[in-house]
Amino acid sequence: MAVAAEIVRQVRVYAQIRRINVLAELNVPRHADLGVGYPELWPSKNCSQPLDVSSDFTFKLIDRWISFR
Repeated sequence: MAVAAEIVRQVRVYAQIRRINVLAELNVPRHADLGVGYPELWPSKNCSQPLDVSSDFTFKLIDRWISFR
């Protein structure tokens, strides 16, 4: 993890010197299979719909998902 953090720091410094904006991107699947591993985050056991990017629930779900240690 420390190596990855150092690489991120180097990229940020490189970009800042060149006035480049760096945006972090997480590859998050938009399909409902994500819920299999975290059933407590879904509204029901039989939820099989794609994640709705216009829903607050989706962002709460992703926030909880990436907060797991």
